Amino acid sequence: MPKKDEEFFETSLDFFVENGNTLQKICPDSVDEYNDHSLLKLISLAYWVGFFSPIAHRQLKEKYGYRIAYVDTMAGSGVTATKRSGDYFCGSCPGALLSARKYPFDLVMAVEIDPKKGDALKRDLKRCYLNKMSQFSIKILLMFLRESHKNCNIKLFLISSLILKHFKG
Repeated sequence: MPKKDEEFFETSLDFFVENGNTLQKICPDSVDEYNDHSLLKLISLAYWVGFFSPIAHRQLKEKYGYRIAYVDTMAGSGVTATKRSGDYFCGSCPGALLSARKYPFDLVMAVEIDPKKGDALKRDLKRCYLNKMSQFSIKILLMFLRESHKNCNIKLFLISSLILKHFKG
């Protein structure tokens, strides 16, 4: 039986706070700061990944041999703090990985334009999650796209090419 709304939000809040505090200790100098509504975005992401990953695993991976990729085009540092209270939450990329731990992604592609944040995310994911969860088979690709507003189509093509290269290679 699915959780009631209150249970889901309480469990999700605990999940994001606990993991955010852990990640913040690894790279304390690299934290993304947003308004309180960002936590709702993170909880929504965890909710949908929780639904999507088992369906994709059964309907695409098991039936047809497809591989499943998670692409985060605004990956950030992996840690989010609220401007108002300063609480720490794990960011979207770690949140998605953990939400899919029973049916993990084959590839996580994190796109970040700030090299400092990209390096922090890479350290966070490797140290906290990938080393402890042997069922994850994930290659992390961090792209530092410095001229972020010039041509989105070229960047989407590049991301698609990297995903195809990963799965063919």
